[in-house]
Amino acid sequence: MSNIKLRWRPGVFRPKIWFCLLPIFFLPWVLVNWQLPEGGPLLNELQNAGHALAFTLVAFCLAHGLDHFRLLGALVGGVAPQGVHLQRPVSKVKYSLLVLVLAVVIGGGVELVQSSIGREMSASDLLLDVLGSCAGVALYFASLRSSNLFSPQGFSVGFRLSSSILMLLFLLVSFAKTALCYLSLDARGRAFPVLFDGESFLVDRFVGTAYGATVSFEPAPLAWKNNKTKVLKLTLPPGNRWPSLVLSEPVLNWRNYDALYFEIYSGHREVISVTLRVNDTEHNNFHEDRFNQAILVKPGVNYYTFPLEVIENGLKYRAMDLGRVSKVMWFVGKLSEAHTLYFDNIKLK
Repeated sequence: MSNIKLRWRPGVFRPKIWFCLLPIFFLPWVLVNWQLPEGGPLLNELQNAGHALAFTLVAFCLAHGLDHFRLLGALVGGVAPQGVHLQRPVSKVKYSLLVLVLAVVIGGGVELVQSSIGREMSASDLLLDVLGSCAGVALYFASLRSSNLFSPQGFSVGFRLSSSILMLLFLLVSFAKTALCYLSLDARGRAFPVLFDGESFLVDRFVGTAYGATVSFEPAPLAWKNNKTKVLKLTLPPGNRWPSLVLSEPVLNWRNYDALYFEIYSGHREVISVTLRVNDTEHNNFHEDRFNQAILVKPGVNYYTFPLEVIENGLKYRAMDLGRVSKVMWFVGKLSEAHTLYFDNIKLK
């Protein structure tokens, strides 16, 4: 191996080695240490999708950086370098896999470091790292018109175009959740002042649960007369403390309305106590800093109207900012047996 030399390879696009190495170390550091401020679901999705963009550049620079060294190219191709030419072309598949493995190792390291500093390790972030790395490899091949490492005859226009299309497809998949979030926010804005009516898949995405409760969207029970639409079915498990229905990220500004209205249907014989909770973006997670009101859910259909003035003044030490409402919840205490409730027509009036 003493006759093997590391050298720069000529080509159409050959950035300096520092240009290749800097993003490989800098971008993972950014992902670990930098976080966008809280700004709603769309900003959160954009931050997550940023993993794909970062690793597109990481994989692109890795591919170019490894391409600079004859030794690494020779090892991938399973041949020894001779002078400035390889005895046979390196396999594009093997080279791509090497770059992907290295990029995914970096991505896994980022997730491990995040988990050690108090941030959550995320499998979805790692998947975005993989998609971004695939896009980076495709971008690398799309950027080459010729390469002695792979093909002395050069790459055809069709191959480079196919690589560009693959890159775009990987990035489109990476930003699919961001696009879906944008469409959901737009649909929710157009449906407002309706917060939920079971008729829009996009608006339904803002419905969530906590503490073991589950939801589904089904036709209204037959006993709920005059309701022929889909409703929200909330299943409350026994033994859990505070199983909840959560409407996250409702339209913030409630100032131009007078009341919060909703309907609950119960098929149980007994009366069930449910607590309505509303809080704004300034909520400090203390009980006294949010609106809480117990309501009784009787058998059959129940109709509730809460004046927004009551909600606004329901906090102990301050008035709620109705221009920045951030969450609406319904929860129950610990149950001895499972219960099912149906919600519909949650809206402002």
